[in-house]
Amino acid sequence: MADSKLQIMVHGTNISDLNPEIDHRSVEIDKIHRLENKNYLFIDLLLNDAKPGSFDILFKRSGKIESEYKYDLLERDPGSMERKGFDPSDVIYLITPDRYANGDPDNDAIDGLKEGFDRSKNRGRHGGDIQGIIDHIDYIKDMGFTQLWINPLLENDQEIYSYHGYSTTDYYKIDPRFGSNELYRSLSKIAQENGIGIIMDLILNHIGSEHWWMYDLPSLDWINHDGKFVQTNHTHHTVYDPHTPQSEKDLFTSGWFVETMPDLNQANPFLAKYL
Repeated sequence: MADSKLQIMVHGTNISDLNPEIDHRSVEIDKIHRLENKNYLFIDLLLNDAKPGSFDILFKRSGKIESEYKYDLLERDPGSMERKGFDPSDVIYLITPDRYANGDPDNDAIDGLKEGFDRSKNRGRHGGDIQGIIDHIDYIKDMGFTQLWINPLLENDQEIYSYHGYSTTDYYKIDPRFGSNELYRSLSKIAQENGIGIIMDLILNHIGSEHWWMYDLPSLDWINHDGKFVQTNHTHHTVYDPHTPQSEKDLFTSGWFVETMPDLNQANPFLAKYL
């Protein structure tokens, strides 16, 4: 591991009442953090020359194991630290995936997700997906593009207007209406084989109002303005205008984009580390 320190978030009913333990020669608990919400624990780990593999985290009460979790330390792909990003020499093709091409009609509507398929609505979901992008890689290559900037592909399980992808509800899962984590990896590999890089559009400024955090916030200050909707002023010149009042700068950075996009408080050290 390039960094010997790792902080993990643990979520579960009254999990902070339990004491985590790890018995592993290369992994040890450095510190345990308990917040006001008893459903969370933050555990600081020291990885002492740890190798890829797994270890068990035991959660005990009065010495008795009440729960356990197997945590995996994954091996880096060879050469992953030497990946080349994009630069001024690249020609970038921007894609809004839902509006691009429908390569797999079977995933247009997914049971359990709130918004279905409806091409009659301007702001509805129209069925474009990762397979549609894969099917057009040759076309994109022939046009001379060297990078694909794809609007957010992570799960966006909002009631309406979810096609754009900017209201993330799961940071670890490709939205099933676009495909799967495995298909995203396939897209990356196929694009690379055709001399095309992938720019991942990852939204860390805010989440979707249906993200599971909103039903069980780790702390009151996890979301800006104590989780209450206060809209940003959208005044972009606050970034560079030295004469802008501090109050205007603060509202620009801490206000919510819209009511369905709760603004993350990146000044919270646990959230900042998580992101």
